[in-house]
Amino acid sequence: MSDDNQLQLESLVLNAFARARPKPGWQQMQVGVLKNRLLQASGGDFDEAAYGFSAFRAVVDSLGRILRAVPNTRPLKVELNDDGVRRVLALSPDATPVYVGQRIREDLWRAVMDYSSSEPYHWDSSLRRAVRAELAISSGLAMPTISKEVLRGWKDVFVTAAAPRPATDASADLTGWLDGHRPTTSLPRQLQQEWNAALKNHVLVVLREWAERNAIDLPNPLVPPEERVPSSGNQALRLFVHRCVDAMTDSELLALSIPAAVALRVHR
Repeated sequence: MSDDNQLQLESLVLNAFARARPKPGWQQMQVGVLKNRLLQASGGDFDEAAYGFSAFRAVVDSLGRILRAVPNTRPLKVELNDDGVRRVLALSPDATPVYVGQRIREDLWRAVMDYSSSEPYHWDSSLRRAVRAELAISSGLAMPTISKEVLRGWKDVFVTAAAPRPATDASADLTGWLDGHRPTTSLPRQLQQEWNAALKNHVLVVLREWAERNAIDLPNPLVPPEERVPSSGNQALRLFVHRCVDAMTDSELLALSIPAAVALRVHR
């Protein structure tokens, strides 16, 4: 199974356990219940065969990084191990750090969130950026792009946690937003702010776990809002400039002019 499929499966399962909180014993779940939760979260689309498995029990056995079987249980139960519990707790809105005035670098954000694109993103080690695979100067690892089902799982966890609070507009119709047919601006203002912070935290967790798993020295993904990272529309120009630098002689390189703001940003 590829790393991307492994990441997606783990995210789906962790979201299923996160939705079970704060019920007592939420760290354990019957295997049949777990599969039902995955089917519910995916609108009935979840199929273990899409991940290369002929039975759901094989899916469970492949998730040893976050799960273990509970001995002598019939029907079979699984429980989160310490790492699984830690990752579920990181999904909780009350554990979401608020990065005031900061946002995630555009290249990293797109590489994680652009699940609707058919073109994958790769980590270009020479540029230290996430780029479209066909634009990468040096071959690199595939970026951890999420799936539509993973995003829906994040939304389900958020709504479950937000619904009981008195401050939430109980009349708000969240169905369209959950299904992806309505934008975040359709949420009550308080929930918009909280969801944006929660989504940022999810993306940071995905990026940092991917970097740790692949021993990637990931630059700080957070940048202040005034530090505008060029959009993907400038990607071709950016790569052309890099190739020009690669072709320079030593004397031409010494004559290169770099804006102070860029030098300061790279130094950080």
